[in-house]
Amino acid sequence: MTLATVLLILAVLTGLYMSWNIGANDVANAMGTSVGSGALTLKRAIIVAAIFEFAGAMLVGGTVTETVRKGIVDPERLGLVQEVAEVQSATAPPVGPPVDGDSGAVATADDPQAKRHPSPAAMQFALGMTCCLLAASLWLHLATYFGWPVSTTHSIVGSVVGFGVVCGGWEAVKWIKVAQIAGSWVVSPIMGALLAYLLFHGLRRLVLLADQPHLAIAKWGPMLMAPIFFVLCMALLFKGLKPLKLDFSLQSGALISLGVGLGALLISIPIFRHTTKGVGDLPLGEGLKRTEKVFLVLQVMTACFVAFAHGSNDVANAVGPLAGVVSAIQDGFSAKTPMPMWILLMGAVGIVIGLATYGYKVMGTVGEKITELTPSRGFTAEFAAATTIVTASKLGLPVSTTHTLVGAVIGVGIARGIGAINVQVLKGIVASWFITVPFTALLGAGSLALARLILL
Repeated sequence: MTLATVLLILAVLTGLYMSWNIGANDVANAMGTSVGSGALTLKRAIIVAAIFEFAGAMLVGGTVTETVRKGIVDPERLGLVQEVAEVQSATAPPVGPPVDGDSGAVATADDPQAKRHPSPAAMQFALGMTCCLLAASLWLHLATYFGWPVSTTHSIVGSVVGFGVVCGGWEAVKWIKVAQIAGSWVVSPIMGALLAYLLFHGLRRLVLLADQPHLAIAKWGPMLMAPIFFVLCMALLFKGLKPLKLDFSLQSGALISLGVGLGALLISIPIFRHTTKGVGDLPLGEGLKRTEKVFLVLQVMTACFVAFAHGSNDVANAVGPLAGVVSAIQDGFSAKTPMPMWILLMGAVGIVIGLATYGYKVMGTVGEKITELTPSRGFTAEFAAATTIVTASKLGLPVSTTHTLVGAVIGVGIARGIGAINVQVLKGIVASWFITVPFTALLGAGSLALARLILL
């Protein structure tokens, strides 16, 4: 068995392990508010995630991925670009007429003589990406064990930083880019918390604290539908369908979303009127129960969107290093590489298994331990997170989906008073965010250094 074959097998195994951890942590974080609020049972959350993660990954998932994640290391510093150029120059067809004794035939890619073993740089890159997957996976597994919702992207970014330092020195890492990504540690939770606080504060005053909340939601519900569907449509166009490269301008996307929002408003008016037809004043408890049922439907709908958007973007991004390994071993290093369908399928399957077998830990943290959630609170957190992500992405601000959603849950809790927040749980989560990149960088560098001693 050749070294290239061994590397390929190791990469596939670590890629599957990575996707399992994404399901246990990243998807569990996204579905945690729905389970914690009671909008979905754990079994139904798994079914929703399975359907919409698969749909997002297989129907819209990226066909091309960056092999060096987020452009945070310089391929030239690693000697990859230079070696590719040398190989291309050495294998270029001769120019001019054939010399004596030469038939003039040029070897093609299908010619066995043209086939070559992976170059040393390509092998080093493949080994590095495999170690990156392993380092990120181990950290995600550890974080999930403690119930910490951490960023998958930050985990991979940190491990790639370690890979870059080991292979190319400190100069190989684009530290400005790393600093921009690190900025999302602060930007994401603050934006998510602030918007969720404002939204839930207004929702409580208009609906939940009304004398007859079921009548208040019938009055204000249609007006809520317009911004809800506007934001979800914008998020779908600019995040969920981003891999399709439809290239909607901000103006055209806003017009489409505005039309969807107005349509939702008009359709919802008779629906909300029907829910209160023949219903007069009710005891406060019964009125709140009816009101929460409305938000339960909205939260399930939002959860479906979150799963679809995650499948379309983050699945491909997370298993992107595996596609890079396959490409490097088969064709040599390339800045961008095709995303084979079997890798997307493996990622989607691993995610569902991870959510089903180990997702309960992070779900418990996000859905129950930070603050107590109901369907109205859970929906507000998810909607605030979606709004924050869309707004920040169009403003060019670095945000983390994980950090934004956790921040939104915190904001909903603060709207009910600081006493509604479990500060001890929050301290552990914030600490895990700050150590994600440095820890995975050390883990990635250490695993790569050890692997090079053993294999290369």
